[in-house]
Amino acid sequence: MVLDKPPRVPGERFAEFMTVTQAEAILRAYDNAQPSKRRTCELMGLQCHDNHLLLFIRRSERPDRIIRDENLVHGYRPEWIVLDFLDEARRVQIASQSQEESLRIADRLASSFFEADCFYRNERQTVCPAQIHQLLAKLLADEAPLLELVEVAVNASPLRDSPSVKIFDKDCIAAGLAHFEQAVAPLFGELDHFEGIKVRYRAKRILLKWNSLAADRDQYVVRYSDKNLDVTERRAFEDDMRTSYGIPVTSTEKRFKNPSVKVRPGTAGGRAEDFEPRYEFADGGDGLKGEGLD
Repeated sequence: MVLDKPPRVPGERFAEFMTVTQAEAILRAYDNAQPSKRRTCELMGLQCHDNHLLLFIRRSERPDRIIRDENLVHGYRPEWIVLDFLDEARRVQIASQSQEESLRIADRLASSFFEADCFYRNERQTVCPAQIHQLLAKLLADEAPLLELVEVAVNASPLRDSPSVKIFDKDCIAAGLAHFEQAVAPLFGELDHFEGIKVRYRAKRILLKWNSLAADRDQYVVRYSDKNLDVTERRAFEDDMRTSYGIPVTSTEKRFKNPSVKVRPGTAGGRAEDFEPRYEFADGGDGLKGEGLD
């Protein structure tokens, strides 16, 4: 997520400003500003890593109860919130179970740093159809640097009655697809007919999907499944896709529901049309579970 109308960056770096003491004070102020004034947020850790500042927060999410020694104990279910600030807090990547609360906490932390009201919004990265077609052409010719095409799934094939077709193998299928197109018909046609493709990158199979936007059919969001990749591989894949093909990719596992943003129904990607990227979580989240976490 990125700041909406980011203010001027102060002279002090965000990592220098956001000490443990400062973060705890901001979280207390956040709790005091709530109607209940009950303390819900507890800072569990703060870590600087590779120009990222990560805050690990435990929050009382909702009332709950447990049975202990035949007694019913009432309390609150805890939630982990991980805020990954980068680019001097101009951007944040959020891992959490809740949606509104974690975003409001990130807004409050950024507002304290910039000394102005700050609000993060979804970061949308789009590409034009020609960029995707260019990638597909290179994959079909087996000329894509670092990538091999290992699976293609279309929901409207050139066969009679347009059945869905999936072609896959453990090795590159570029030669087989070229034969299919010679013997039958071109398979790489309308982008909206694709369910998705899988590429092999550093010996890992990665699913790629794309959705056109309802507001602009000539703009697509490209997403990938990162569940097979570790932190370093995710960053490397995103960097290579942007550098080699000019295509920014966003994880399918990390989205924030935004009812005000829709992609056109019927496009590839199925039920993802009501979602926009919430965060692109990088560090420290592999041991946590929550919305958008593996």
